[in-house]
Amino acid sequence: DTQATGLGVSSSRDLIFSSGVIAQFSISSLGEMAAGTRQGFTVIRKDQFGNVVTTGLTVAYLYGASASPNQRFYDASSGGSSISSLDITPGISTVQAWYYDEYSATTTITVSDNATSSDGLAGIADASSFVHVAPGPVAKFLLNEPNNMFVGTRLGYTVTRQDAFGNDVISGISLAYLYSNSTSANDKFYDSSSGGLAITLATIDDGASSGNFWYYDDTAGTWDITASDN
Repeated sequence: DTQATGLGVSSSRDLIFSSGVIAQFSISSLGEMAAGTRQGFTVIRKDQFGNVVTTGLTVAYLYGASASPNQRFYDASSGGSSISSLDITPGISTVQAWYYDEYSATTTITVSDNATSSDGLAGIADASSFVHVAPGPVAKFLLNEPNNMFVGTRLGYTVTRQDAFGNDVISGISLAYLYSNSTSANDKFYDSSSGGLAITLATIDDGASSGNFWYYDDTAGTWDITASDN
C-alpha cells in the first residue's frame, strides 16, 4: 500500500515458474556392489538451473567403463531385459536402471544424450557416478604349479581363493585343507620351508587372497596335491 490508502487486498494471483528445457543429466550414487549382482541407480533430467524437467521425451544412453566384457545394464533388479538406453517419458523426470558386472574394480557409469559414446558437455551435459564392484563369495581354490622336487625335500605352494568370476577374495578367513595321493607313509605339509610345524590345512587370513605351505615327500613318483574346503 505505497500510497497509504488503508484499503485491503481485493485479489491475488499465483505465479508459477516452470522448468526450463533439459540441459543436464544427474545420476544417483551406485556405491558398492558384489560381483555377479545388479545395483540399481536413478537417472534424472534437469534444466540448467538444476530444476527437474517433466516435459517431452528424452532418451538417455548408458555407458560403463568396466574392463569386463560382461558388464550390462538392465531394466529390472532381476530377470528383465538387457538395455543400452532409457526413455524418460512426458510427465516424469526420473527413470531407474540396474547395473551388472563381474569384474572386481572401481569403475564409472555414465549417462549421455549421445547414441554412440559419452560426449561430456555437448548437447545435454553427461552425468557420471563411481561404482565399486567387490569380489563375490569364495567359490574356488587355485594352486600354483611349482617345479619338481627331490625326495626328502620340501616344495613351496601358494593357494589362492577366488569368487566364481575369477576375482581374488580378500575378506574373511578361509581354511584350505591339504591332501596328497602319495603312497608314502611319511608325506607331510609344513608351514615353512624348513623347521616349522606339520599342518593339515593352510589358512588364508582376512585381508589376504592367498596362503603358503610346503609339501614334503620321501617317495619318488608323480602325486596330486589338492586344496579343499572339506
